[in-house]
Amino acid sequence: FHPELSDPIQRLAIAMEPGTYIRPHRHRHTFELLLPLKGRFVVLNFDDHGVVTRRVVLGETCTALEMEAGTWHTVLSLDAGGMVFE
Repeated sequence: FHPELSDPIQRLAIAMEPGTYIRPHRHRHTFELLLPLKGRFVVLNFDDHGVVTRRVVLGETCTALEMEAGTWHTVLSLDAGGMVFE
């Protein structure tokens, strides 16, 4: 969806299974928007000390989630065959 990694907006579809590990990370200069395409996901936000500050189940009543630039986060798949658009 984007020609270069330096593009300010990165769009991709990510397939995940329960047990998939995405290391907690943040994007210092860009916000992140997550849209579930298939399945449910838990999105965890952390403070700078690694303490969970928010837990959202994406794909039930929450159908989109935007996080501000610099937000520490990870995504966990709750369902087999899950796919999320970022």
